[in-house]
Amino acid sequence: MSPERELKRHVKILEEIQKASNKEELPNVTLSSIARYLASNASFDKVHISQTAFKPVIDALAKYNYFNVPEVKIAFMQVLRENYEGRTEEEYEALYTQISEGTSIGNYLVEIQERAKKLEQLEELQDLENHKQILNQIKDAFEIKELPSVGRGILNRRIQEDTKTDYTDRIAISKLQEISDCILSKKDEQEIRKAILKMCEQFEANGEETELVYEQISSQILSDKRLGYIVEEIEKRDAKVLEIYKDDHERTMEKIKEAKRISQLPQNLTFSTLAGYLSGNTTIYPKADKISSTELKDLTGLLLNGKTFDDEEVKKELLKVAQNSYPENSEEAYNLLYEKIATLPKINYMIEEINYAQSRQEEFIGRNCSNVNVYFIPNPNTPVDGGRFYNCYINRVDNLDLGEILPLDLESIVPPGMDVDSIEWYVQEKYDPTFKTAGGIILNKDETIGNVSIFKPSDGTVGITPEEKGKYEQLKELKTQVSEIIKDRKEKMKQFADLQKSLFAYMDDQDAKLAELEEKISQIQGDEEIGEGETPETTQPSDNGEER
Repeated sequence: MSPERELKRHVKILEEIQKASNKEELPNVTLSSIARYLASNASFDKVHISQTAFKPVIDALAKYNYFNVPEVKIAFMQVLRENYEGRTEEEYEALYTQISEGTSIGNYLVEIQERAKKLEQLEELQDLENHKQILNQIKDAFEIKELPSVGRGILNRRIQEDTKTDYTDRIAISKLQEISDCILSKKDEQEIRKAILKMCEQFEANGEETELVYEQISSQILSDKRLGYIVEEIEKRDAKVLEIYKDDHERTMEKIKEAKRISQLPQNLTFSTLAGYLSGNTTIYPKADKISSTELKDLTGLLLNGKTFDDEEVKKELLKVAQNSYPENSEEAYNLLYEKIATLPKINYMIEEINYAQSRQEEFIGRNCSNVNVYFIPNPNTPVDGGRFYNCYINRVDNLDLGEILPLDLESIVPPGMDVDSIEWYVQEKYDPTFKTAGGIILNKDETIGNVSIFKPSDGTVGITPEEKGKYEQLKELKTQVSEIIKDRKEKMKQFADLQKSLFAYMDDQDAKLAELEEKISQIQGDEEIGEGETPETTQPSDNGEER
């Protein structure tokens, strides 16, 4: 290609790079372009070799970024010697001069550099756009399931990508926790560098190589804007989670407050719900099993009885759980469990909801065993030709004087547009929230309500509704079953512990006997060796280098 055409090509490529608005629009100019150029132009007598043969030259160019440097020349001359045998050094030298004096390779290198810069800019813009979208997702979320999946794991994987160097492959995430902690807690650059250096010093390398690895990783991590984006996303998501939990909690507490009977209470506010929630958050090691809710029964009970994770009773119980589940590393497991469970954002809300729901349930059961006030009020919509219609109302607090508290114009007490029983709504809002409609009766025109008698069983009580009684009995039965399972489990674990203790004692005894027998055998063997002419002081090394 003539110099004029090469210049036009070069200018066009640079313009395309400048105008590109996304990765797909960038021209495909890479080091492979130089390999193709060399395969087409670095030849003798029009005999061309494969572009892959120039890989040593391309590797040297990638490292030094110039064709006219000794290292690249050495690689180029060696390729010619290996693929064009029989040529003189002067011919190799002349071909190198011809290629180096041309402008094509220099133009390619400039284009590759500009493309890399543009690609970095586009990636930064895309990262920023993705970041904005994630923040908007978090802002607009009303439920946990609507939140994007951003967390510590994504941050760690991004840090891991920044640890690949010219001397090392990507470093395991398990070795990056201290760096991750510093970045997540927004420590200053000096603290982050200390954590990186500490991590680099763990490798078995000479001081010079460690310094090179440290400098490269530090540069990559500290210049990675995406890490800052991820930290902000995690912070915003965590704050949103707390906001959603708080809103859900307030709605739940309001529902519990407004409930008029057990069936109106929110579902799944029970002891087992909290135990299950704790169990679901006990995975502290990769691929480890969750600790069963049965094992967490006593811990759950302490929390529902008003104890917190700052109380010694709770700490002791959690330590016992860790010892039972992870006997070999119970102290570490305890610290991990405590750190994870004690900081669960939802747990205090759940405890408050369960206790409040339980108190309301006990309130309802108690009310159903106490007196209920009954009120009959004529229905204003009674048909002209019909009998006398009465609405029946009840409440469980004080006996109300409806004649005093109700206005004469009942229709005036309900705001326009509300389709409700006016009397029920008015009394609930102004006087007694337990006041509610309980049905009605129809009498003949010539009949009025006289005395009202209440039948009671011989024990003088009025039972709860069959539905609620069934639920109550079911709960009692389930609690009994849970208690029996827990008791049986504890007995079996104690038996296992006793057996294990006996086994260890037996093994210790057998080891002692074996040691005694081996000592006697050694003595006999030593006597035999002495008898063959060796002195008692002589020791013979075993096959593995240890003395016998």
